[in-house]
Amino acid sequence: MPEQAEDVNQPRILVMAQWGQALLKVRETIDKVLAQAAEAGARTKTEDYRGVTITTLISKSDPALGYCFIDDCLVGSANLDLLKSVIARIKGAAGAALADDPDYTAAAKAVGPHHDIDLYVSAKRAIAAMSAEEPTGQLKAAVTNLGFDNVISLGLSVGIGREAGNGS
Repeated sequence: MPEQAEDVNQPRILVMAQWGQALLKVRETIDKVLAQAAEAGARTKTEDYRGVTITTLISKSDPALGYCFIDDCLVGSANLDLLKSVIARIKGAAGAALADDPDYTAAAKAVGPHHDIDLYVSAKRAIAAMSAEEPTGQLKAAVTNLGFDNVISLGLSVGIGREAGNGS
């Protein structure tokens, strides 16, 4: 993992999708999107990190977005440190992982057995980050008044193509 202190104000959003046989089509689609972005003035930068090529899309109006392919998985994030830490973990580095977070494991267990698509939000981190940017204390008061001060996380899990009644 990169040796940096974690910035709670930096969003920690990561997309990971395993494409299997559709990988070639996904790569073609991304190439088309990058070509359109280049026509609009964006540029790309590539770098090698632990044997993986990270491509970063840089535009004037949007935050940088980095992505890479590892086997048939597309991994992307606007937080390049997060992207690199995930690559490092996939490549065998030790360090903290989402699966080690008890809030995540509790949310994953609570949403059910099917995990074709998962969404996890650490409400605790999100509220802390937003509160740090809002010095008046109004956000913290609103969170408390609405009863969200005890919300730790939000989770969603979707099973695709499951047959009713057979649990698969």
